[in-house]
Amino acid sequence: MPKWLDLPPLWLIAMMALMYLDAVYVAPMPGWPMPWLGIAVMALGVALAGWAAISFRAQKTTIVPHQPPSALITGGAFAYSRNPIYLADVIVLVGWGLIWGAILPFVLVPIFIWILTSRFIKPEEARLHAAFGEEFETYAMQVGRWF
Repeated sequence: MPKWLDLPPLWLIAMMALMYLDAVYVAPMPGWPMPWLGIAVMALGVALAGWAAISFRAQKTTIVPHQPPSALITGGAFAYSRNPIYLADVIVLVGWGLIWGAILPFVLVPIFIWILTSRFIKPEEARLHAAFGEEFETYAMQVGRWF
């Protein structure tokens, strides 16, 4: 897959599409959809992503995966999670699943977490370690990968 196509938002959209198709055509769960709860959960995820994006802008470093970082962000949302934007993506996906109420979310959310961890987080952590060494190691010991 080309790197310009291998981006977390595209994976998120693909997972959301699968959940929608499952809920509408495959295995709807009668009485399960929780649109207001799902919207609230999705709003929480969007807010978390926005908070983290502000930190990227303040530090003048790239938010785009696969690119070398110019700063190690440890404040704001990054004081609570080393990967708040990926955590926000997972939260949005959970909210989407609550909206549509299908069985597939119970399978796709762990798969999505695995994709984010293997395709994005581990390579990013390797780049951060290469760029910031001991400073990143100290940060990684103090702040969890997800929370």
